[in-house]
Amino acid sequence: MKLIKSLLIVTLLTVTFASAEEADKQSETKDLSGVAAIVNGEKIGMEKVDSLAEMTLSRYPKQMRESQATKIKKRVLDTIIFGELVSQKAEEMGISVSDERCEKEVKDMISSKDITLEQYKKMIKDAGKDYGELLDQVRRSLEFEKIINKLSSDDVKVSDKDVKEYFDSNKEKLASPKQVKASHILIKTESKEDQQAAKEKAEELLKKINDGGDFAAIAKENSDCPSSERGGDLGFFSRGRMVGAFEDAAFNLEVGEVSDVVKTKFGYHIILVTDKKEAKEAVFEDQKEKIREQLVNQKMGKAADKIRENMMQAATIRYSDVFKPEEKEAKKQSEGTELKIEE
Repeated sequence: MKLIKSLLIVTLLTVTFASAEEADKQSETKDLSGVAAIVNGEKIGMEKVDSLAEMTLSRYPKQMRESQATKIKKRVLDTIIFGELVSQKAEEMGISVSDERCEKEVKDMISSKDITLEQYKKMIKDAGKDYGELLDQVRRSLEFEKIINKLSSDDVKVSDKDVKEYFDSNKEKLASPKQVKASHILIKTESKEDQQAAKEKAEELLKKINDGGDFAAIAKENSDCPSSERGGDLGFFSRGRMVGAFEDAAFNLEVGEVSDVVKTKFGYHIILVTDKKEAKEAVFEDQKEKIREQLVNQKMGKAADKIRENMMQAATIRYSDVFKPEEKEAKKQSEGTELKIEE
């Protein structure tokens, strides 16, 4: 299920309190040196929170780190707390996920990056991150997916009727619009002063192409667009994806035809159309499995929210003073979800 990808880093949760009076009971945790919180009797160390928070804070400008530190640490702690609740619930339900299954998920994640698992592990290490921690996050996500499937098997079912009704209601959106596949060469213009020079360069390149020059090679050597690495290839696109002048030129060309120099706000372009796809109406048989997966994922998302809320409501969580909410915030949230605070 694609849902697992969105659950890979467990959703951050905001813990709410019954009242300022109950929140004040957390002052009893002052003696818990090095402990950030206790979740159903299991301690979460401050060192772990600090370590994971530092990974995020390291991306902030130096002057912002101090002001954001507490907020980021709280978010990290909330993530760890929910991960611990998932682990406890999985054990209670007899759910387990092997290391091999976790590593397969990681391999699937990096499959499009053209790197090996060992190379990825090295990248993680070089970035100052812990591969074992990543694997634990993957495990929690896979465990949570199993929990959802066990507790909500009926809630996430999608009937053939549901799929057909969605198709009939969204047939126009599911249709494929006309598309063109094009490559281009861009000569950027940074200011009004360099427009003439940019135009002249584009015209010179166009002459080379019309004289038999290789479009991809010329694009690779001269284009100011990142697509130059692919010989200018932009892939397929439909109307509405590109700026107007570029789009009009591309859709008016035949396959294999090269445009004149086209001016846009980005500079001067030379466009080569390499393929076309005509508009195509949506066909139910082609779309039904994709629709079913989408509807299942939507239902699983709602079920996940409900299960997550129930797990948090049932939890006994005790926080250290570092993460004690301000009295006014506790009062503000007093009508929210109640959590039991250990005496």
